[in-house]
Amino acid sequence: AVGVSTNSPQSRLYYGTTDGALYRVDNARGVQPSAREVTGAAFPVGGYVNCVAVDPHDGDNALVVFTNYGVQSLFYTEDGGLSWIPVGGNLEENADGSGRGPSCRWAEIGWHDGKRYVFVGTTVGLFSATELDGPNTTWVLEGDGTIGYVRVDMITMRESDGVVAVATWGNGMYTTALPTSGVAREASERGTVAAYPNPTSGRTVVSFELASAAS
Repeated sequence: AVGVSTNSPQSRLYYGTTDGALYRVDNARGVQPSAREVTGAAFPVGGYVNCVAVDPHDGDNALVVFTNYGVQSLFYTEDGGLSWIPVGGNLEENADGSGRGPSCRWAEIGWHDGKRYVFVGTTVGLFSATELDGPNTTWVLEGDGTIGYVRVDMITMRESDGVVAVATWGNGMYTTALPTSGVAREASERGTVAAYPNPTSGRTVVSFELASAAS
């Protein structure tokens, strides 16, 4: 698993291993970059690091995803890996990660219109959180009527227009556009557009409904 900082500090790279270790490489574009181990003391022994999500606005902020069942799944740092806090919150049945909580598969941290978004893909759907508050973090299910309670294997977000793409196991791919101040209202005044089936396969039907009568 690899995560790269795109802002300050630039050229910082995190990578995780199949045995639960995590490393940080500063100045990864340099001539002789060197790795520093930043494995958290509370990381699950023998855990499988499947994803490292790095805050695109601050390379000190990173979220590590362990896919193993029965362990704490999510750990977050705000100091480049010097310290870590578990943020599985309500995705864990028990505080120590034991129990019937889902397997977490992927995470994405992104910004749009001045707001930070954090998404996590699990074996029971897509979740989001507005604040990472240690074990008190509240994850909210997204797209239960569209994506459903299926395994989400990958998420990516484009900051320029707030488009989020989600890849599932066996239920296709989905996209959505995050709200933008002053733009969402304008779009609602113009009307709404719906396409089905979604995700599309072969023939697609597009319907358009005006918000008000037009001449």
